[in-house]
Amino acid sequence: MSFVPERDPWLVVVELSCSDDTPLPSIHLLNELEKNRVSRFLRINDQRSFIAAHTLKRLMLSEATDEEPAFLQFSTSEFGKPELVGQDVIHFNISHTHGMVAVVCSKFESIGVDVERLQTIELDMLWMNHVFTNEEIEAIRKAPDSMLALMRHWTAKEAVMKADGRGMSLPMNEIRIIEKFAISPDSLWKLRQYYPSPYHVLSLAYKQSNSTTTEKSPVICFSIDEEELWRWAESGYLPQQWAVVSEVCSSQYNLLP
Repeated sequence: MSFVPERDPWLVVVELSCSDDTPLPSIHLLNELEKNRVSRFLRINDQRSFIAAHTLKRLMLSEATDEEPAFLQFSTSEFGKPELVGQDVIHFNISHTHGMVAVVCSKFESIGVDVERLQTIELDMLWMNHVFTNEEIEAIRKAPDSMLALMRHWTAKEAVMKADGRGMSLPMNEIRIIEKFAISPDSLWKLRQYYPSPYHVLSLAYKQSNSTTTEKSPVICFSIDEEELWRWAESGYLPQQWAVVSEVCSSQYNLLP
């Protein structure tokens, strides 16, 4: 498998062990800043997630740039979005949560990804009004599974904010989710959503190349197991076994009543 336009965006997820008894993996590919950030996490699972996300980031970007993964250098934009130093062609984004990491890279798109573990969240109206539009709140309340609907809206908005690059300076309630699209104050975004495990929901957002809503070829979400990730990091050889995570079916994208 190589990084080619036909597989662009390149989206990969890894499900991680949630056991505190599982030893932490090697951090040999990470730079000193990343290693220092690992030590700031108090919980072992958070340390593992961070190591996995940034190791996968380096391995995928190495494939995309033909540079050694340990030698890649990064900077941050004015709003804190990570960027690859020395070029402006490859866009990438990472996300990690309890038990799952996701990395996406692309040669052509401003792109963002967010993965979250499904959890019970109290439907507090004050908080929801800061995050969702009135129509979205109504859709979440009427959905057969309100928590799943909430997390799908939440991850979609997070992915848009990360793709946009302005982060939290772009108010979430100014982003409207309409089926497979998101509309921010000045942009149209394409959305893809996946369930990479029974416990996680993932959203991918990327910029439309023009103002049309022409359907793009399917974005494949690849999955490798945790052991394959660490073997890849040690050997430098791409994994041979790639599972495919099915996209949410088209009929499920209509979250509005």
